[in-house]
Amino acid sequence: MAPASTKEMAAAPTSAAAVPAPAADDASPAAAATTAAPATATAAGDAPPPPKRPPHRPKKRPPPPPPSPGAPAPPPAPRPEILYLRAWAAAHPPAGAAAGGVAAAAAAAAASPAGGDAPRAWKFSKAMQTRLLRRALSPEAVSKADFVLLLRYVGTMRGASRAKTLSQAVAARQALATGEPVGAAAAAAAAAVGAAPPVDVANAEKERERVRKRARKLVRVLRVDAE
Repeated sequence: MAPASTKEMAAAPTSAAAVPAPAADDASPAAAATTAAPATATAAGDAPPPPKRPPHRPKKRPPPPPPSPGAPAPPPAPRPEILYLRAWAAAHPPAGAAAGGVAAAAAAAAASPAGGDAPRAWKFSKAMQTRLLRRALSPEAVSKADFVLLLRYVGTMRGASRAKTLSQAVAARQALATGEPVGAAAAAAAAAVGAAPPVDVANAEKERERVRKRARKLVRVLRVDAE
């Protein structure tokens, strides 16, 4: 066989370069993945964003149910002058074993007031003493246990305050004995006598008797201690 000529050898690479590329079906998996990646990214970019979550809103608590008609109302908070009196009683406990019964119970209540509050440190206050003595005859303003403490308190008073309290207690006792209007009991009695709003006369008389007894006890304590 005759050797190929120089022209044929030079044309061989050209013929090899003209061989067509393999079809798409014959492509390798790596090449297919590379080709599909841009298409996937394009499809993901065209998709709409996920919906936003609504803001969290705490649920409103329902209002507490109204109290039943038969439930007792909570007791009102003590007035400042009553707290002043209880603080004095806690700082000045009764001496001796004779202070039993209601006095001992009242002193214990003053030492540990309701509601878990710590007893207040007592300090004399002229304004609080005046407010306390002004309401001394009112059963609504000063309870029975607190009135026992008040009797001990007025027994320690001296000077012009003691004399003024004694004169007021004597005047109130005389006025209640003669039927003159004095304080809350007098207002109820006056309304019962007049034709204005209807008032239970029996309750008005009972209140007058309670106030009269308080005035009598104040006079007894102030006079006995003064002698």
